[in-house]
Amino acid sequence: HVLSTSSGERIPVVWVRNGAPNGNQNSTTGGRKGSPLVILHCHGNATDIGVMMGPYFELTKQLGCEVVGVEYSGYGTSTGAPTSGNCLADVEAAYNFVVGSGVPPERIIAYGQSVGSGPALALAARRPLGGVILHSAMLSGIKVIDPQPESCCKPSCMYCCFDFFHNDRHIKQVTCPAFIIHGMMDDIIPLYHGVRLAEGAPKPCKWPGYFPRDAGHNDIVETNAGAYFRELAGFLRNVQERADGVSRGAAGPSMSSIGKPAQVEMRDHGGPDVNPETIHYAEPAVGPQDGRYAQLRAGQGYGNIAERGGGK
Repeated sequence: HVLSTSSGERIPVVWVRNGAPNGNQNSTTGGRKGSPLVILHCHGNATDIGVMMGPYFELTKQLGCEVVGVEYSGYGTSTGAPTSGNCLADVEAAYNFVVGSGVPPERIIAYGQSVGSGPALALAARRPLGGVILHSAMLSGIKVIDPQPESCCKPSCMYCCFDFFHNDRHIKQVTCPAFIIHGMMDDIIPLYHGVRLAEGAPKPCKWPGYFPRDAGHNDIVETNAGAYFRELAGFLRNVQERADGVSRGAAGPSMSSIGKPAQVEMRDHGGPDVNPETIHYAEPAVGPQDGRYAQLRAGQGYGNIAERGGGK
């Protein structure tokens, strides 16, 4: 499908349907009333929807949901430039397309990975959704390289007013369950970004985060595929029940605080039994792996940002 956005650009989206029969034990939709859950997926910077087709198929196979992959302006065959404003218009156009196709908002889950957390969370802050998943998300664009860009006497302070994707603000505005996934060994977007986002969600929307000990920015799935898909299955099951009118009360398990990340790594939701050998598609790298952001956070190489290129 090719969509027109409010910015006047044209972007492709892919819709991976759930071909599993209703009896599939991994399905979140088989045997349930209503239309299937749809993950509206916003990928990371260093990839595109073509590279992401494998992971999209894996999500549908393991979880029984459907996946709509959003391409950004300036990527692939899209028109325009990859600006934050265009990205927000892109995901809005995809959301309107899915709703216009007959999927109720309460059956749509926005999934934002890395820089894709920006448009996904912005959508969740202003449009009705069944849930939002933030995978290796950032507090904001500039805070990836400087935790306190507002401070004086720093090279980043002059750019603070141009910051983009204010996830730390938008997380407070969500009205749907919010599930945070972040690897403890992430050296591109450090763990504290995910923990603070989990803490910042409104209390009725908090869902226990998944923070695997040995995972970094680009390998959360392959580090422990079984745990990853079980966590997703538990969250999607809750969204499904809410959409079907089964769930009552809070969005998810009651929790007064997020607690330490290690305490929530090995929860078992009774989801799909995933054999890592059955994962047929490699997890694509969505961010640079040369340590550039760690160097920038250490105050090295600010003058070389434009020369080095790349991104989250």
